[in-house]
Amino acid sequence: MISKQQYDAIWRKYFVDLPSLSFKPEYFGYVNREVLFQDYLDLFRGYNTYTRVKNPYLLHCQEEYVCIDIDGESIYYHVGKNAFLGHFGKQREIKHILISGLEYSLIDLFSPYIDEAITEPYFKEIFKAFHIPYRTSVKNLIRLADLGILPALDIFPFDPIVIPKSTRDVMIISNKIDELWQSKENILSIVARIEELSASNILSSTTTIGLMTGAYLSEIISNKVESKILKIPCPGQCVINAYKNVFLPSSDEKVRNMNGYLIWKPGEILNSLFKNPTLFDLETPYYRSSCYNSSKLPDELFIKNALTR
Repeated sequence: MISKQQYDAIWRKYFVDLPSLSFKPEYFGYVNREVLFQDYLDLFRGYNTYTRVKNPYLLHCQEEYVCIDIDGESIYYHVGKNAFLGHFGKQREIKHILISGLEYSLIDLFSPYIDEAITEPYFKEIFKAFHIPYRTSVKNLIRLADLGILPALDIFPFDPIVIPKSTRDVMIISNKIDELWQSKENILSIVARIEELSASNILSSTTTIGLMTGAYLSEIISNKVESKILKIPCPGQCVINAYKNVFLPSSDEKVRNMNGYLIWKPGEILNSLFKNPTLFDLETPYYRSSCYNSSKLPDELFIKNALTR
């Protein structure tokens, strides 16, 4: 959890001068998302982190509320108790991390207080990939944690609803993605967040990282990881499959089609793991680390492909 001063500093450095931003996302929205995110991580830590009454950034208040002191004014924001209380006894470790660059809020996944069907493809395909019913229930999120999955770690540290696609595209083109990934001045960078997980001893010794982003951003990240421009968090412990998808038994060199994807023919084996399950040519991401199909949507098969060592 970062303070409001730190939150404002990150906004000023990376976002304030970008186009299409009409207002800064509220700090209490970040706190709400972060508390729910940390609640999920508590399933790996084995204890309740944010008790709502003892956190240094929160005022003393009723346990079911997050209380935020903004410029001397107390704001009470309801998030409810940690939904996973009573489920910390099992030893768990994070084996798979999915890094996202979303245009919508992750809060639906980390709000397990209402049992309802998941319709958003991002979450639905993750649940399908690991054979979990795609409903936002405590039981299903615990099953996700039991399998060692951290389903969303966002490259963009502010509310995705406020950061439109046009602005994200500008950040990608202008190489701000490098700073969001690994800048030491950005304490919400991908590297900083994953190194924090490693320091908490909740990462597996063989953690794989997949990219739940569109093809363009996935390729930029994969290229820069492969070229060692972008740092791999926790090297030796974490792996990003940042190389071209390999097809067997065909020995023909695969070329990209107009959409920037490789053609996966019926009967061909992908990375010695997956046989084309259809009778048709499939468009496959150029890099194995990418989890999106040619329709610019997450795909359960490519998620499994990205996360398998």
